[in-house]
Amino acid sequence: MAQRATAATCATMRAVDISSLDLSRARLAGAHLEGARLAGAHLEGANFTDAVVQYASVKSSDLSTSNLDLDQVTALFGDGSVTDAMLPPGVTRPAHRPEADLDLSDLLGEWLKWKVDPEG
Repeated sequence: MAQRATAATCATMRAVDISSLDLSRARLAGAHLEGARLAGAHLEGANFTDAVVQYASVKSSDLSTSNLDLDQVTALFGDGSVTDAMLPPGVTRPAHRPEADLDLSDLLGEWLKWKVDPEG
């Protein structure tokens, strides 16, 4: 069972593995999530106002009811498991994301390559 978090306002969680954590409706405003692994995290309704998500990775996460903006979504790395329907309204899949639904090992490899050269 996923652990549930509710508030991380201004928290620093750089490069932390919080995969599969239940962050639905969590207050992540101002949080520093640079390089965080969010694969499978429940992010429905999470508040990401002013959160820094540069180089974080997502997989199979529904972002559609979060308040991530276009710049934040573009700063994340993900794969085809995060479909356009799983993105916030008006946000489309960034071009740097693989279209395939990668297994975790392949996702990790592609994510590490992207972190070295985001412009690819």
